[in-house]
Parts: sequence; C-alpha cells; structure tokens
Amino acid sequence: MKKRFAFLVILILLFPLLISSAPAETTLGFARLSMSANVRSGVIVKGKLDPGNTSYRLPEGAMVYIWDVWEGVDGEMWYHITCQFEENGRLRGRQGWVVSSCVDSEPLFTDVVAISGDADGFLALRSDGTVTGAARLTGDTSSFYKTLAGVKDAVSVSAGAEGYLCVLKDGSETVIGKVPKADGLTGRVLADTMQEERTVLTSEGLFSSKALSWVWPEEGADLSRVADMEQKQGSVFMLMDDGTVACAAFEDDRFFIMPEEMPDFSQWKDIVSVDTVLWHPEDVYFYEVFAAVKNDGTARISPRFIERYTLGWEDLKQVSLASDYLVGVSKSGRVYAAGREEKIIEEVSAWTGITAVCACDGYCIGLKEDGTLVFAGKFSYGYVEPKSE
Repeated sequence: MKKRFAFLVILILLFPLLISSAPAETTLGFARLSMSANVRSGVIVKGKLDPGNTSYRLPEGAMVYIWDVWEGVDGEMWYHITCQFEENGRLRGRQGWVVSSCVDSEPLFTDVVAISGDADGFLALRSDGTVTGAARLTGDTSSFYKTLAGVKDAVSVSAGAEGYLCVLKDGSETVIGKVPKADGLTGRVLADTMQEERTVLTSEGLFSSKALSWVWPEEGADLSRVADMEQKQGSVFMLMDDGTVACAAFEDDRFFIMPEEMPDFSQWKDIVSVDTVLWHPEDVYFYEVFAAVKNDGTARISPRFIERYTLGWEDLKQVSLASDYLVGVSKSGRVYAAGREEKIIEEVSAWTGITAVCACDGYCIGLKEDGTLVFAGKFSYGYVEPKSE
C-alpha cells in the first residue's frame, strides 16, 4: 500500500513536467515558424523519423504547410512541411522536416467567414472585409501576397484554376493571376465565379468567357433572383432565392453525364446550397456532377450513382465537391466524406465544430465556428514524398 502511495506521489509531482515537455498542439495545415529552423531531409526508419541532415534553413515567421507528423528517434515530434521562399530573388518550393517546437501553435487564419479554393490555392474572407490565403502561382506568388494585403471591403472571394477574384462592396473587383476575360462585362459585379472558364453576374446581366446556353429553365432564369452561383468546367449552377435552381452550359463544352440523362431540374425544390464539379472516378469517363442540399437536410445529387455516397448523411447544410471525393457538413458541425481520397476522408471525418467546407483536389479546408481554418491532405507546394526503409 505504501509503495502504491509513493508511486502516486511521484507521478503527481512529475505530471507538470510531462505536460510541459509535450510538443505544442498544432493543427495540420498552414502555420508560421515561431523561430528560425533547420529543415532536415528526414527518413522514416521502422515507424520513426530519423531527422537526417540539414537541407536548408527557414527564417522566423516563414509560412509552412504541415501535412504529416512523426515521432523522431530522438523522442521529439517532427512536422513534414512544404514551403515557398525567395532566395536571391528566385522563388523556390521546398519540403522537409522541422521540429515541432519551432512551429507557432496559434492559428494562422482567424476571423474567417468564407473560403474558396482550387488545386493550387485558396482565399479566405475575413469579417472585416480583408482577405488572406495561400497559392502556388509560380513567378506571380510574391505579387499574390502583396495584392491580398491591400484588399479592403471584400464581400466574396473565388479561386480558379490559375487566378483569384475578390468582389468588393462597391461592385468592383480585385483580380490576381490569370483570370479569363468575360466579354462585354458591364455593371456592378454581384457575383463572380470561375475555374477554367469564368461567369460574372452583374447589375446589367450575366457575362461569361464562353457562350452560354440555358439548360433550365430553357428560356433563361430571372437573374434578379440568383442567391448563389457555382461554376466549374462544364456549366454554371445557380441557386435561386425561392429554393429552386437554374443551370446554363458552355456551348463548346457540353455536359459529360454518363450513363444518365440530364437531371430534371424542375423537381429540384427547397434547395439551400449548391455545388458542381467535373467528377473523375476510376474509369476513363468524366461526369458533370450537380449537388444540392435541401431544406430538410438531405442531399440531391446527379448522377444518382454518386448520390449513393451520401447514404446516412443527415441534417446537412452544405455539400462540397472535388473531382474524386465529396464532403458534407451537418447543421451540428459534423463532417461527412466519401470518394477516392482515403487520407482526406479519414482526416475530415474527425473534424467537429465546422460551419463550411471547401473540397479541393488534393486537400480540403474546413471553416470552424470560431473563424479559424483546419486542413486535410497536402497543399500543392511541390512536395516530395519522404523516403522509407
């Protein structure tokens, strides 16, 4: 009995030391270095990381993307990071391992109210109208961050294949990178969305970088009633203020739906959110996919063979699509996911307190109730897979 009591006393005395020696808790995703750090080459040996030799050094304040964490053979926790930095005026993408004690545990993105992402980058809109984000735009990356720093009074953001848009309160826009031109664009901008093509809704009408033809309604939608608009490669999908939907297709890029016919959009009612994507499953075909969430919390997805992924998803308020996986958010903040990206699906399924998601090819962003962001997958910084023995 005395031995047990002595053991408990020792454990209680050591407990604060055990806690203080634990690495700072940092969510996988973007972070800043709290001090300058040597980035190591790193090799996984029998389930642990041998940090290896120093590859290069990053200064204090450098932004990195953490996409994995391993315990080192030295007992420390190490983050596998990717980064971009300028060296002698040249932009370079690098990867490697840094010890966790060098990484600031404070969230890098805060006070966020809306997000938009693509394979190579994303924008995050803050409640005060400023914008932040991250991107890989080759030689334009430096100007990307400089331009974002000057954005004020933004009301919406949109990330495309090679460019980014910020719609401002006065109806003007800030454009970054390669943004397709919308022919004849006039009027106050209300919404702007793009991927390889671009569609702009203004006070004067609907403008696009390619000719559009209405699919539903065939005579054209009442543009004064558009509440939200999503656009990917093949089509523009609109949510109307009465809970119905409208759809237009690019005339040179017709729908890729196989084996089903075009959905009967006249039956899509009581909708609260929409998304669309060009889905690439394991076979060689591409499918134009339309997703919507109804007021009762159920999903409506076409083609129907993709809708089966959402069986058991309850009380939804949003579904977001990438080219090979989809993510849903419930009103309670729970996250559902399905598709081919197994690692992303595993990570996002553990998220809680989420208000919105943005599914991108290769990674996923979650917007938390407190206005911070969480990430899953690997952001495209030109990373290299770690060697394993």
